[in-house]
Amino acid sequence: MRTIFGIFICLSVLSCRKDVVVLEEKAGFSIFPNPFIKEVNVLPVGISMYSILIYDSVGKLIFSESNLKSELKIIELSTIEHGVYFIQLKTKKETITKKVLKH
Repeated sequence: MRTIFGIFICLSVLSCRKDVVVLEEKAGFSIFPNPFIKEVNVLPVGISMYSILIYDSVGKLIFSESNLKSELKIIELSTIEHGVYFIQLKTKKETITKKVLKH
């Protein structure tokens, strides 16, 4: 969790307090561009270690890489056919899947 912003509440001129609003930062990732032509960028958010798996529309694994750090990963996919693919990001706690389109 991280502090997003603080709010001062004054009940009178002599008594003020600061209330802190805390929002939970959800783990996830961004994919861009979508649709893509040659390569797709995967940017994790709130994740320190992860694995990426990419499946085609019938569930065949076409790409896999493990033990990645929390940084942008550029995946070159120029040789795959046009169509719908599913990018899966796995952490120790969860698995997140997003759909991407290859032109």
